[in-house]
Amino acid sequence: KNIAAELERKQGVVEVGKTKEQKGEVQKGKEYLEVLKGKQKENIEQQNFIASNIRDLDLEIQTSVTALETIDYSGYTADIEKYDNELTEMGPEVKYGEFAWTQLTYDKYNSLIKNKNSVIVDYQKEQKANQKIYDDYTSKVDTRNKLYKSYENRTQLDIEFNEDGEDLAAYINAMNRNNHNIPTALTWVTTCYRRG
Repeated sequence: KNIAAELERKQGVVEVGKTKEQKGEVQKGKEYLEVLKGKQKENIEQQNFIASNIRDLDLEIQTSVTALETIDYSGYTADIEKYDNELTEMGPEVKYGEFAWTQLTYDKYNSLIKNKNSVIVDYQKEQKANQKIYDDYTSKVDTRNKLYKSYENRTQLDIEFNEDGEDLAAYINAMNRNNHNIPTALTWVTTCYRRG
């Protein structure tokens, strides 16, 4: 309505065709519509690319989740507990007297400590490897969240492009109209004449 009123105001009584300004605006609108279509196409390609990356990451994340769910340190804790119990049974070191430890007792004690330490070292190695899996998992989840946010932004941009395209098409149509009363009246009379 505002465009029609403005065009009617600018169009003089003598001028019955489209104004120079209208023609220029229509041309600019058509050119921008092509640019907008290109931007929409590029945006959709980016959306598809991001969606593909998200799907790939989902598979990788699931693999990491499966690996994390299989982590089990119970074997290590059971072994450490077994060695601790055996060491407790031996009691504190006795250096003197009739209950003094023999070389055989010292060898058993040292063997238990060595075995316990070996289990602890293996546990620490596995824990370190599992920590890498967990760090990789959290990194992938963080990347996926960022990609999803980017995907949402691209989706919103697509909505905006569609709205801009609709608005631009309406603007081009409004600018393409001849709002002068004489052509409108002639069209009306001609149409009525043909019917009658």
